[in-house]
Amino acid sequence: MDHIPSLPASYKGNTELLVRVDLFTGFVVVKANASRTAQTVVEAYEEAVFRHFGASEAIRHDRDPGFMSDFFKAFSKLMGQRQRATLAYRPEGADGHKSD
Repeated sequence: MDHIPSLPASYKGNTELLVRVDLFTGFVVVKANASRTAQTVVEAYEEAVFRHFGASEAIRHDRDPGFMSDFFKAFSKLMGQRQRATLAYRPEGADGHKSD
């Protein structure tokens, strides 16, 4: 999972996108958000991913504070999913593909 930040505000005030890519199928889920706090990330994940597909076995993300917070870690533990934090700004770690 990752964020696309600093977008022009929508009519609902959303300025960020939360992006989730399934590494097995390549299926992409995108959810607009107004911020990237841990609570917002959890709510977006619950609404856009969990309700439709259930809990992921593991979540790979960069070390964004929204993903590294105790709140998000507790949520992941409750859902029974592992967290895999990659180094920031490493495209080959974020999407599972190696850049040439």
